Amino acid sequence: MINNICFVISSLIKGGQPEQLLAKCDPLGKFPYMKSILTFENTDDGFMQLYGTFLIDTPVAKYFEMFFSRGIATNANENPLDHISQIFKEEQIDVINDMLKKLWLEDFYAFTQELGGTTAAVMKEMLEFEADRRAISIMINSFSTPLNDPNRRDDRQELFASFGKLYPDGIKMFKEVGAVDQLGTVLESYPVYYEIFDKAQRDGVEIEDLLYEAEVKLNRLGFDGQSHFACFWSYVKMKEQEKRNIFWITECINQKLKDSEMINRWIPLF
Repeated sequence: MINNICFVISSLIKGGQPEQLLAKCDPLGKFPYMKSILTFENTDDGFMQLYGTFLIDTPVAKYFEMFFSRGIATNANENPLDHISQIFKEEQIDVINDMLKKLWLEDFYAFTQELGGTTAAVMKEMLEFEADRRAISIMINSFSTPLNDPNRRDDRQELFASFGKLYPDGIKMFKEVGAVDQLGTVLESYPVYYEIFDKAQRDGVEIEDLLYEAEVKLNRLGFDGQSHFACFWSYVKMKEQEKRNIFWITECINQKLKDSEMINRWIPLF
């Protein structure tokens, strides 16, 4: 839902056609009010109506409110509508997504820990890995972007969740990291992640693929035990990986790849 809302708002501000945008939205994140964008007009009144529909009447509204209100608080004289529009025009959509998902992940982590019992114990392990996986991926993807500039690294730091095995010491050291080898130096203190990093460098594979592989192994454990809710999280994450597998296989077919090593980079679930 966060992906869909960010995609729709940023695309409409840039002049996209509502009918085409709806067709590109992820079915998992669709909701009844989305059809209202078909009547959207790219004016202040139209954008305010869109803002009200998406950012008030949806379950993820509070994360958008937290994200935007923080910026408005530092620009007290600025019209909130202008501020929101400016963010979507100037900021990279991936950065907005990462910030919103960080706010959601922290909230969800707190919720699962309040449940207690086996659910809290299993979800703690899986969500901490999720937070760490996101942090490492954000670091790697930031090296060729403005976020890697020493003057923008505080902005990058804000994208990391406030929990996980890497938090707080590793996350704090990330601020001084500006290249892949420096990232490896930080991860040396975390054997699980350094082993993944070292294998990626040694075998010439994407570290994110190895992180997803480790995530699949972890999610298999979500089906162990009884009387807990972690299995539902594991089921959804497995389905997400299944979707990535299908996309990869179809892309290989589309490009007529014949290298078996390249083709077999999909990740088996069981």
